[in-house]
Amino acid sequence: MRLFFTMLVVVLIHSHSFSANGQSTVVYAKYEVALGAQGAIYDLWEAKARPIWQALKDEGKINNFGRHAHAWGDSYNHNTWVSAPDYATYEAAWDIFWERYKDALTEDERTLMGDNFIGHQDNIFTVSDSYGGDEEEGKRRVLMKFNEVRDATSWLKAWRSSFAPVLTKLVDSGDVISFGLLRHEIGDQYNMNWWLEAEDNLSFYAAWSKLAKELQANHMDDVQQLMDATIRHKDSLVDAY
Repeated sequence: MRLFFTMLVVVLIHSHSFSANGQSTVVYAKYEVALGAQGAIYDLWEAKARPIWQALKDEGKINNFGRHAHAWGDSYNHNTWVSAPDYATYEAAWDIFWERYKDALTEDERTLMGDNFIGHQDNIFTVSDSYGGDEEEGKRRVLMKFNEVRDATSWLKAWRSSFAPVLTKLVDSGDVISFGLLRHEIGDQYNMNWWLEAEDNLSFYAAWSKLAKELQANHMDDVQQLMDATIRHKDSLVDAY
């Protein structure tokens, strides 16, 4: 069973990004960017995209948004996300964003993007079973596990009866900030995903150790059921801004 506890992923996001304590739609756009241009692409997004998304958030057209910069994981090193009450609300906000964004870009910036974006993939998730969160700014360390599941009913039953109660205790004790599910709607094959957010690296590993020990001591039947329902997984580590 030790293998299971090395299969989980680490990500950095903000707790309030995925609408903790509620249900929402998250559109997660992943980009593979040429490594030599990575910093310039990050800077461009911060300078031109962030102010527009912030204005849309302030106007109440989206719930939240952010950028995930690659640290460990797959080849997608520039990822952005937007959360909204539903997909129709997101689409309306995207149309406004795109009109403002394309007008804000210079010709040189368009060339920078065209020359250095070499891969792209979108996922649409529904957020559920989330708990915790705050409105503090700054980077966060978040455990996130992307799972391709063959039996979603069995997987979800095991996760809710074991992981969720332990994670709830960790939030209540202040060991972590939030957790929740990202359930597949449109995108790749990873259909049952979850995150665990802590304040920093040390806090994350301390909380993960507590979670693993509690699961090993008291919930191994559920852990086995969850593993039996899972075909494969994928891990990533990113910085969230």
